[in-house]
Amino acid sequence: MRFVDSQTGWIERHRQKQVPSSEMLSFEDLKRLGDASLLEIAPRVKYFAELMQVRVRKVTFKVMKSRWGSCSSNGNISLNVLLMLTPEKIRDAIVVHELCHRIHMNHSRDFYLLWEKYFPEYRECEQWLHSHGREILSRVYE
Repeated sequence: MRFVDSQTGWIERHRQKQVPSSEMLSFEDLKRLGDASLLEIAPRVKYFAELMQVRVRKVTFKVMKSRWGSCSSNGNISLNVLLMLTPEKIRDAIVVHELCHRIHMNHSRDFYLLWEKYFPEYRECEQWLHSHGREILSRVYE
């Protein structure tokens, strides 16, 4: 946690609360976000996986230009380091979304019922991402 504590000012300046910034992120910025993701988001994956009683084989954090996360059928979850630029609630919504794919590898009605069971505010988070997500994702160089 020392790293996150030492980077709190930087993270807060770059975290998007209401209106995303259009400032492009450097390689160093993305590295900081990746390091912070390991310390802040990885424990949330563990927490929700235990709560939902699903097995996760491996969690990786990487820069993704068009998605927030993915889940493979063998239990590997990948999450976008840009999630660190979103509010904590949004990060948790995405974590739970990907963990729901450990049970339903689709976006069926049962998937959404499960997501709602473990994260009742998911619709509000989807709306936030619909409003702000594209701008955050566009902060990565092509």
